Amino acid sequence: MILRRNGAYTGTMAGQPLGFKAVSNRIGTIDLSWTTVPEDTAYAALRVVRRDDRFPKDEYDGEVIYEGPDSSCTDEGLTPGATYYYRAFARSKDGVYQNSYCQVTGTVRETQPLILMKVGDIVRIKEKDVWQDYLVAHQGYPDRVGGNTLLLRRDVAGRRTIASTMQNEYDGSMADSWLSGAFLPTVDSAVSAKIPTCQIPYTGGGEHAPGYLQRQVFLLSATELGGGEEGMGTEGTLVDLFQTDEWRISNFQGAPYLWATRSPDTRGANQFWTVDTAGAFASKTVITTCGMRPAFTLPGDAFVVDMEGHLLEAPL
Repeated sequence: MILRRNGAYTGTMAGQPLGFKAVSNRIGTIDLSWTTVPEDTAYAALRVVRRDDRFPKDEYDGEVIYEGPDSSCTDEGLTPGATYYYRAFARSKDGVYQNSYCQVTGTVRETQPLILMKVGDIVRIKEKDVWQDYLVAHQGYPDRVGGNTLLLRRDVAGRRTIASTMQNEYDGSMADSWLSGAFLPTVDSAVSAKIPTCQIPYTGGGEHAPGYLQRQVFLLSATELGGGEEGMGTEGTLVDLFQTDEWRISNFQGAPYLWATRSPDTRGANQFWTVDTAGAFASKTVITTCGMRPAFTLPGDAFVVDMEGHLLEAPL
């Protein structure tokens, strides 16, 4: 017989889980995990209770952040830098909680690795000492295994034509040269020094032969934005950011603006693919002035992001 509060319990108590852990991988969150004993036939679920001043005394003393049969949960909306106190209580199949000590503390991160940022998160990077917003577009680019974090400028960085002649060739075009020559030096030197050369799928102008380019900074392809219209070559695969269409719209000076991809319209020699102010694909002549949205990759473990979204070099 096991005493429980003011009475007695004659059933079988569930055992407490093993390896109760609290780890903060992202700003404002703590991930908790544990392992239950498979042969514990009395076990039904686990209640996790949190306090911010001390460990809970019992299963009612604090905020219940989880109750269920799983082996992990995430506590969100927490104060960066703060320490929280968690205690776990196994519940038996007849609804009685185990109260032997199973507790852990967790301190919330004030920065988080770039590699752990979610697709669609904002990362702020300096250009000419002014913070600019970039979107986490894909984790693992161009290869999901071993690839880097792909960042895409949220708003148009400048306006250019693809070419000054009527040839839809991106390689060496005015847009390509501007990104590598004029734009790249504006990026904070601590960041630009670690931008790797990336092999990007590419459809050439003229005969539109498929191939690859080696670039640090580049425009995304129509394929990567989710395009499948007639006249689009296959250049890579869909980037995770564009699983939905909302990020196709980009602003220049506060208003939606036409912006360029690196993809030629393969139905001819003088058209290329753009994204219009409504987020739809539009084929335009190469002498059309349109916005540039620079994209580049960074090694996700070499940088962290602080509470304001600023990109910083990871501490050694």
